[in-house]
Amino acid sequence: MDTTDQKEYELSFIIPSEDDVKTVAETVLRHNGVIVRRQPPRKISLAFPIHKHREAYFGFFIISLNPANVFSLNHDLNMTGSVIRFLIVSPVAVSAPASTDVSPDAVKPVHSPSRHREPAALPIPPASSGTLTNEALEKKLEEILQ
Repeated sequence: MDTTDQKEYELSFIIPSEDDVKTVAETVLRHNGVIVRRQPPRKISLAFPIHKHREAYFGFFIISLNPANVFSLNHDLNMTGSVIRFLIVSPVAVSAPASTDVSPDAVKPVHSPSRHREPAALPIPPASSGTLTNEALEKKLEEILQ
């Protein structure tokens, strides 16, 4: 197998039981893929039933695979009854920082946007050119009400 034309992909999958990881791995190897790194599956509760499953196992592999074999791997995983859902993506290359010694003070927490937003402030209309005294305001109100 020539590894020069291999590309790394992330294969994320949802399977009904932990034993089905072996089936996914065998499918990758059958397409001349190499499993670079594997994340053991962990049990999750699904937000909605998928094929009558309310709970499943989520795991992922980092695989090295010839780009020409991705379509056939995708097809075989679709045909496999032991995979509920899967996704194959090219991982984004992240450059490592120059120094690995990072103080905790230098790391800023990432905040996700709040689900509840405060209402936006209404724009204040521009003030009229002249200011009114209380007497002038009362006089205008009387004119309007009559």
